[in-house]
Amino acid sequence: VLPRELSIDEIKAVAAHYGLKPAELRARTKREKIVFPRQVAMYVLKEAIGLSLPEIGRLFGDKHHTTALHSIKKISARREEDPDFDREVAVLVAQFR
Repeated sequence: VLPRELSIDEIKAVAAHYGLKPAELRARTKREKIVFPRQVAMYVLKEAIGLSLPEIGRLFGDKHHTTALHSIKKISARREEDPDFDREVAVLVAQFR
């Protein structure tokens, strides 16, 4: 299985979790309703299958790798602060490990 094929499954799972379509997560919008789940999806791709930051950026509308890094750091920090959110993300990541 190619990493790109696998990564589509992660994007679909995160989109479904937040009641969105995968295309919405990959769109170039900055609406908070989309931005936060997109950040979670980037985090899951990094944690679950170890995609590189440039690969993650490419999956989300050719975003710069620093955008992916910012997203991953933000989600990581929130996991440390919020036990409920930590469990929620852990379940998403565990589906793909």
